[in-house]
Amino acid sequence: ANLEADYQVDEVDAFITATPINKYPIITGSKEIFLTKREHQLINLLVAGKNAKQIASQIALSQRTVEKHFENIKR
Repeated sequence: ANLEADYQVDEVDAFITATPINKYPIITGSKEIFLTKREHQLINLLVAGKNAKQIASQIALSQRTVEKHFENIKR
């Protein structure tokens, strides 16, 4: 079978090249962002109702480090 007949090879290659490895895609409205494993973990804890201080204590990071991760996510 001809691969190009079934798939747009250039589009698939572009997607694979553009997709970061070891990152979690999150789609918000019309924007797609990629989170690291740690950022994904922090977001889940935030959604569970924990604040930065509680999150820091739970996963053994400083509160400032947790806040910095949240700042990076907002970009």
